Amino acid sequence: MTKKTGYGLIATVYLARRGTDSPVSAKDIAETFGLSQPLIMNVLKKLSSAGCVKSVRGARGGYKLANKPEKISLEKIITALEGSVHLTRCSSAKIGKDKQSCNLFRRCPIIKSISRLEKQFNDLLRKTTLSEFAKGICPPGKDF
Repeated sequence: MTKKTGYGLIATVYLARRGTDSPVSAKDIAETFGLSQPLIMNVLKKLSSAGCVKSVRGARGGYKLANKPEKISLEKIITALEGSVHLTRCSSAKIGKDKQSCNLFRRCPIIKSISRLEKQFNDLLRKTTLSEFAKGICPPGKDF
């Protein structure tokens, strides 16, 4: 994952922890955490396009969560910024060109294990809400 995802998680956790419906500017988020303002603005635009946050225009505008934190999954946030999460390039290969990128694909000894691990990781991202993440907890009954 990239810096964009880190910034996106920081921004959305900040919005979730504020527990208020009033918008926060990208500048405020950047200054609060010492982040690059242009990058945080780019991240918030992508999160807005994906329906994770809402952009509010005007003098007191900024960003706020588009939904309750318990309704936003980490998968939605990360996918908005990174696209689908894959542990390896070949684990995302179904048919076609990606198989060509690895000469071991047909006889790879780890592809099944990597694919299974990737599925478990993506399931965890799908099940973990922003609310849980902001509180530092995992899905019920699980620990990190």
